[in-house]
Amino acid sequence: MINVEIIGNKTIIELKVRPANLFFKTILFIIAAIPLFIILAILFSEGKIESPFGFFLGFIFLGGISFFLFRLFLWNSYGKETYIITNNEFTAVNDYKWFKDNKRAVSNYSKMELFYAYADNTSKLFELYETNHINKEEELVIIFLIDEVPYISVVKQNKKDIEYLFKTEIGKIRPIIITIPTEFNY
Repeated sequence: MINVEIIGNKTIIELKVRPANLFFKTILFIIAAIPLFIILAILFSEGKIESPFGFFLGFIFLGGISFFLFRLFLWNSYGKETYIITNNEFTAVNDYKWFKDNKRAVSNYSKMELFYAYADNTSKLFELYETNHINKEEELVIIFLIDEVPYISVVKQNKKDIEYLFKTEIGKIRPIIITIPTEFNY
């Protein structure tokens, strides 16, 4: 799902992840919690910890696994990518609801182009208005090409979302976002 908001000279584009089904999220949450329960069970066991260094390494390893799986759970439940575009700055942030990461910012760019591509082949780019060749089942990604450097979204879109994006205010912002068909290999 795409949400576009324009406030003054700032354009905010949010690409929301379609939430996973309840069964998958429940299984993922349980698997993410198991390493934490193992750590707590060792801490509260009656015996003395024989190797504090080994416990520390186990704590780091199991905590890392649990953190990764919990982050995956949050992404599949609440994840969204937020793009903030102004006249001289482009910012992209992955939002997990409880924390944000992977902030990418580009200042003073000279050229920005907005395209979409098939998720399995991002080398061939299409303009937003070229949607008549897309099947409803195909997954698409949005690509910002800033000074010939691609910024590819990780959130998959469908034909309906791309058509919505073209019909919003983004299609009218030709001075900031210029769409020129090109084939890009990186």
